[in-house]
Amino acid sequence: LTSAGTTVAVEMFKVIVTMLIVGHFIACFWYFLGHHDDLFGIPWEDPWIVSSGADTMGLGVTYIMAYQWAMSNFVGNSSINATSTQERFFSIVVLTFAFMVLAVVPPRITTLMTAFQHASAESSDQFQQLTIFLQDQSISKTRA
Repeated sequence: LTSAGTTVAVEMFKVIVTMLIVGHFIACFWYFLGHHDDLFGIPWEDPWIVSSGADTMGLGVTYIMAYQWAMSNFVGNSSINATSTQERFFSIVVLTFAFMVLAVVPPRITTLMTAFQHASAESSDQFQQLTIFLQDQSISKTRA
Protein backbone atom coordinates (compact mmCIF):
# COMPACT_ATOMS: atom_id res chain seq x y z
CA LEU A 1 0.00 0.00 0.00
CA THR A 2 1.06 3.53 -0.68
CA SER A 3 1.23 6.15 2.01
CA ALA A 4 -2.18 7.47 0.91
CA GLY A 5 -3.54 3.92 0.82
CA THR A 6 -2.30 3.28 4.32
CA THR A 7 -3.85 6.50 5.55
CA VAL A 8 -7.21 5.61 4.00
CA ALA A 9 -7.06 2.08 5.43
CA VAL A 10 -6.26 3.41 8.91
CA GLU A 11 -9.06 5.98 8.71
CA MET A 12 -11.56 3.34 7.53
CA PHE A 13 -10.44 1.06 10.37
CA LYS A 14 -11.04 3.91 12.84
CA VAL A 15 -14.56 4.45 11.47
CA ILE A 16 -15.38 0.74 11.75
CA VAL A 17 -13.93 0.38 15.26
CA THR A 18 -15.78 3.51 16.39
CA MET A 19 -19.06 2.10 15.06
CA LEU A 20 -18.42 -1.21 16.84
CA ILE A 21 -17.64 0.55 20.13
CA VAL A 22 -20.69 2.80 19.88
CA GLY A 23 -22.78 -0.30 19.12
CA HIS A 24 -21.34 -1.98 22.21
CA PHE A 25 -22.33 0.90 24.51
CA ILE A 26 -25.82 1.06 23.02
CA ALA A 27 -26.14 -2.73 23.42
CA CYS A 28 -25.01 -2.52 27.05
CA PHE A 29 -27.63 0.10 27.85
CA TRP A 30 -30.30 -1.87 25.98
CA TYR A 31 -29.30 -4.97 27.98
CA PHE A 32 -29.47 -2.88 31.17
CA LEU A 33 -32.97 -1.67 30.27
CA GLY A 34 -34.07 -5.26 29.70
CA HIS A 35 -32.97 -6.28 33.19
CA HIS A 36 -34.35 -3.32 35.12
CA ASP A 37 -38.12 -3.24 34.99
CA ASP A 38 -38.40 -0.81 37.89
CA LEU A 39 -35.93 1.86 36.81
CA PHE A 40 -36.58 5.21 38.55
CA GLY A 41 -39.39 3.55 40.52
CA ILE A 42 -41.62 3.46 37.43
CA PRO A 43 -43.25 0.07 36.87
CA TRP A 44 -42.76 -1.26 33.34
CA GLU A 45 -44.54 -3.65 31.13
CA ASP A 46 -42.54 -6.80 30.37
CA PRO A 47 -39.14 -5.62 29.11
CA TRP A 48 -37.75 -6.73 25.73
CA ILE A 49 -35.66 -9.38 27.41
CA VAL A 50 -38.80 -11.15 28.67
CA SER A 51 -40.92 -10.69 25.54
CA SER A 52 -38.11 -12.05 23.33
CA GLY A 53 -37.45 -15.02 25.62
CA ALA A 54 -33.88 -13.89 26.22
CA ASP A 55 -34.39 -13.95 29.99
CA THR A 56 -34.02 -17.74 29.89
CA MET A 57 -30.79 -17.61 27.85
CA GLY A 58 -27.25 -17.05 29.02
CA LEU A 59 -25.44 -13.74 29.25
CA GLY A 60 -23.58 -14.25 25.96
CA VAL A 61 -26.69 -14.94 23.91
CA THR A 62 -28.57 -12.06 25.52
CA TYR A 63 -25.68 -9.67 24.87
CA ILE A 64 -25.51 -10.78 21.22
CA MET A 65 -29.26 -10.11 20.91
CA ALA A 66 -28.77 -6.66 22.45
CA TYR A 67 -25.84 -5.96 20.14
CA GLN A 68 -27.86 -7.08 17.13
CA TRP A 69 -30.64 -4.69 18.20
CA ALA A 70 -28.12 -1.86 18.59
CA MET A 71 -26.46 -2.36 15.21
CA SER A 72 -29.69 -3.02 13.33
CA ASN A 73 -31.01 0.35 14.46
CA PHE A 74 -28.44 2.00 12.20
CA VAL A 75 -30.52 0.74 9.27
CA GLY A 76 -33.84 1.26 11.04
CA ASN A 77 -34.88 -2.38 11.22
CA SER A 78 -34.75 -4.71 14.20
CA SER A 79 -36.36 -8.05 14.91
CA ILE A 80 -36.26 -7.26 18.64
CA ASN A 81 -38.88 -4.74 19.65
CA ALA A 82 -39.19 -2.33 22.54
CA THR A 83 -42.08 -3.31 24.78
CA SER A 84 -42.07 -0.65 27.50
CA THR A 85 -42.34 3.11 27.35
CA GLN A 86 -38.77 3.48 28.58
CA GLU A 87 -37.48 1.09 25.92
CA ARG A 88 -39.46 2.90 23.24
CA PHE A 89 -38.01 6.23 24.37
CA PHE A 90 -34.49 4.78 24.23
CA SER A 91 -35.25 3.35 20.78
CA ILE A 92 -36.22 6.82 19.58
CA VAL A 93 -33.00 8.28 20.99
CA VAL A 94 -30.92 5.56 19.30
CA LEU A 95 -32.71 5.95 15.96
CA THR A 96 -32.15 9.71 16.09
CA PHE A 97 -28.49 9.20 16.91
CA ALA A 98 -28.18 6.60 14.13
CA PHE A 99 -29.70 9.06 11.66
CA MET A 100 -27.11 11.67 12.63
CA VAL A 101 -24.28 9.13 12.37
CA LEU A 102 -25.48 8.05 8.92
CA ALA A 103 -25.50 11.69 7.86
CA VAL A 104 -21.77 11.91 8.72
CA VAL A 105 -20.16 8.48 8.18
CA PRO A 106 -21.00 7.74 4.49
CA PRO A 107 -19.77 11.18 3.33
CA ARG A 108 -16.60 10.63 5.38
CA ILE A 109 -16.04 7.27 3.70
CA THR A 110 -16.67 8.86 0.30
CA THR A 111 -14.13 11.58 1.06
CA LEU A 112 -11.56 8.97 2.11
CA MET A 113 -12.09 6.92 -1.03
CA THR A 114 -11.87 10.02 -3.25
CA ALA A 115 -8.60 11.01 -1.57
CA PHE A 116 -7.27 7.49 -2.11
CA GLN A 117 -8.23 7.51 -5.80
CA HIS A 118 -6.64 10.93 -6.26
CA ALA A 119 -3.41 9.82 -4.58
CA SER A 120 -3.39 6.61 -6.59
CA ALA A 121 -3.86 8.50 -9.86
CA GLU A 122 -1.10 10.95 -8.89
CA SER A 123 1.27 8.09 -8.09
CA SER A 124 0.47 6.44 -11.42
CA ASP A 125 1.13 9.73 -13.25
CA GLN A 126 4.49 10.12 -11.51
CA PHE A 127 5.48 6.57 -12.40
CA GLN A 128 4.51 7.17 -16.02
CA GLN A 129 6.57 10.40 -16.09
CA LEU A 130 9.56 8.54 -14.64
CA THR A 131 9.24 5.81 -17.26
CA ILE A 132 9.13 8.39 -20.07
CA PHE A 133 12.14 10.22 -18.61
CA LEU A 134 14.16 7.01 -18.36
CA GLN A 135 13.28 6.11 -21.95
CA ASP A 136 14.18 9.63 -23.18
CA GLN A 137 17.56 9.38 -21.43
CA SER A 138 18.14 5.90 -22.94
CA ILE A 139 18.53 4.34 -19.49
CA SER A 140 17.97 0.58 -19.64
CA LYS A 141 15.57 -1.25 -17.36
CA THR A 142 18.45 -3.08 -15.71
CA ARG A 143 20.17 0.19 -14.75
CA ALA A 144 16.93 1.82 -13.56
